[in-house]
Amino acid sequence: NLISSWRNLWKEKLPFYFVQLSSIDRPSWPYFRDMQRKAAQEIPNTFMAVSTDFGDSLNVHPIHKQPVGERLALLALKNTYHKNIIANGPTIKSAYQKAEKVHTLGTTTAGADGNVIYAGLPGGISLQFTGLGVYYPDGAETQRVGIKPDILVKQTIEGYRKNEDEQLNKAVEYLQRIK
Repeated sequence: NLISSWRNLWKEKLPFYFVQLSSIDRPSWPYFRDMQRKAAQEIPNTFMAVSTDFGDSLNVHPIHKQPVGERLALLALKNTYHKNIIANGPTIKSAYQKAEKVHTLGTTTAGADGNVIYAGLPGGISLQFTGLGVYYPDGAETQRVGIKPDILVKQTIEGYRKNEDEQLNKAVEYLQRIK
């Protein structure tokens, strides 16, 4: 692949940074963006800047270039230059609802502030979320702390190799158990 060929050419494990495709309105792009996300998680020393909140429904290139560049710079500062900073915003793992309660499944988020993010998901599902003013029911902040799932499920390399969605499997298992 492209990354390994460049690393072989330079004879070292160069860090590889890329920008996820923006939120252009094409039916297959949520799947493609998910594959980019998985590549960044699976290929060592590879990092992805998200641009869905700066995209345009008609233009593949993010209109606002500076914030995307800043996201890449933060990733490099954290991962290549080992600065103790938050370089990633929250990532959505899974959400499901049981009666009146919402359960969160996945891994702890970074707890970074942010504006409203719009994400298109497979199946025509639209998702909006923000890091601004998010609190637990007891009033505790999530900023700089992160959202702590009540069911912790970490994706593993072995799960990726088997093409398994361990978080989805755990959610289905949980839902079947509470029926």
